[in-house]
Amino acid sequence: MPDPAIETLKAGERMFAAGQLQHAEQVARGLIQRHPQFGEAYDLLGRVAERVRDFNAAIDCFRRAIILNPARSAFHTHLGNIFRTTGKLGEAAAAYRAALKLDPDDIEALTNLGIALANSGQKEEAATAWKRILDRHPADGEALANLGNLYRGMGRIAESIAFSERARVVMPSEPAILSNLAFAYEQQGQIYKAIDFYRQALAIAPRPFIYDNLLMTLTFDDRVTPEEVFAEHLKWAELFEAPLTSQILAHENDRSPDRRLRVGYLSPDFREQVNGYHMERILPLHDRAHFEIFCYAHTPADDFTPKLRAHADEWRDLVGKSDADAAAQIRADKIDILVELAGHTGGNRLRILARKPAPVQAHYLGYLATTGMRTVDYRITDAVADPPGMTEHEYAETLVRLPGCCLHYAISDDLPPVVPPPAVQNGYVTFGSFNNLAKVTRFTYVLWADVLKAAPGSRLLLKHRSLGDPVTRDNILATFKEQGVGADRIELLEFARTRREHQELHGRLDIALDSFPYQGVNTTWDAMCMGVPVVTLAGRAHWCRMGCSLVANGGLEFCVANSRDEYIRIAATLARDVDRLARLRANMRQHLARSPICDGPGFVRNLEASYRQMWKAWCGKA
Repeated sequence: MPDPAIETLKAGERMFAAGQLQHAEQVARGLIQRHPQFGEAYDLLGRVAERVRDFNAAIDCFRRAIILNPARSAFHTHLGNIFRTTGKLGEAAAAYRAALKLDPDDIEALTNLGIALANSGQKEEAATAWKRILDRHPADGEALANLGNLYRGMGRIAESIAFSERARVVMPSEPAILSNLAFAYEQQGQIYKAIDFYRQALAIAPRPFIYDNLLMTLTFDDRVTPEEVFAEHLKWAELFEAPLTSQILAHENDRSPDRRLRVGYLSPDFREQVNGYHMERILPLHDRAHFEIFCYAHTPADDFTPKLRAHADEWRDLVGKSDADAAAQIRADKIDILVELAGHTGGNRLRILARKPAPVQAHYLGYLATTGMRTVDYRITDAVADPPGMTEHEYAETLVRLPGCCLHYAISDDLPPVVPPPAVQNGYVTFGSFNNLAKVTRFTYVLWADVLKAAPGSRLLLKHRSLGDPVTRDNILATFKEQGVGADRIELLEFARTRREHQELHGRLDIALDSFPYQGVNTTWDAMCMGVPVVTLAGRAHWCRMGCSLVANGGLEFCVANSRDEYIRIAATLARDVDRLARLRANMRQHLARSPICDGPGFVRNLEASYRQMWKAWCGKA
């Protein structure tokens, strides 16, 4: 290649680095016109296309660059980056491996190969990729941080903390590393330490995902009030919603109150995940004569996704789209009611809603607190989770209460059979909890210890993947020992390998004990489906009442306590009556199947009635 072309390319690279994308594109196109076999020019053009999110054009450019110069590892790496961004993880891994064949020391390829493998569930392979980097560069902060994050997700908390601490030494001012440490301590049940690390991270840089993590963790903290949690959500909105509201445009939707409505569901969980299961039960039951259903998915699909996609009138894949482009798509689809399903949980796209792409916006399902956003009009709930007059001041949204429970479940056809209470054979009662340990505060451990002391001879079985971590186990046993409960009465199990195993383990429980303040939801439902009554303590916020809603609407009102002492009394009273436990166990599944919680058509009609109520309110504002 003539030297002038190389010099021109370098100039284009400098423009690209400075963010002068139009000039860089002009340079790349000029080079291609003069030197059509110049692979580097196609690579530059591809990176410009990637930056402006024209991913198809970027793929074409990188493929052309590879054809022209297949020995350039960077071209394969850049192609892999596009595939990873767009959720094509298998293709991404293949491209990174092609780059590494050419250059085994390509740090970018190794780093991103690990990310693609981790995101596709190949966690040990991901660890191997990142450890290859550390073999060459022991102080590579990104590899250390990635391993810390990976091991946390695998429940190997001590290793997670060790790698994250090493990363912190290398990059002391990187907030994501502090956030990873916070998340690890959270999974270890050390909520107070986790909150401190989240706040340290936010003091360095107020990144949305870190603030989201803090908000979620605050709902686990028994020291803070619902009002304080609400105030933190408003701070999030001030930082990340308010700057975007200038982009809100007038809505021109037809204001006819009774016409067929376009309802859009926005979620990162249209996949094999708890909220995906919820939507699988809801989507097919919508009345298509009155509602047209759009689904906006913003995480990569899995094998479960087609089941959901089959029940949408229109499906929009937002993976790789910016928030602004996603909002433009929703507006172009003329969505009347946009229902956001994640709240401040991982992978959310709340800043799409900040642009108000639909005239009516609601939050439902995925998060047990307010969004804090003024652009979200409604929160869908029920009268047990949010009793009238109790919690309205904890929301930026207007509450819309569904009759009965605001969640819909079904009794799965493949559930294991219900077995008799283990106390019949054991001669003692086994209490238990399969909740995420992040929910189990010191308050809860002390409460459970008092339950055990009120029920002589009883045992407690806890199950969570973090219980494979020796430090976590030791901390829990030490807490019970402080309360006068010996380790011989506590059994700690790691995460079940399969959902079937998780369900069958309920056969070892006589009574389930709920956590506080953040209650179990799906774990509560799982226990009841297996005939296990759940004792729960009602608080003053949605996150410490949603379990109560399931228990009460499932016919176990007598298991809902309104005070700490009542919780202990209910649990101890049940423990003394094994015959009653046997009767409950024998009939609970059939009772649940007949309850409104499992009335799918009735639930969706109520949900649609709430949508119509929201819509008519907007029409009346004209």
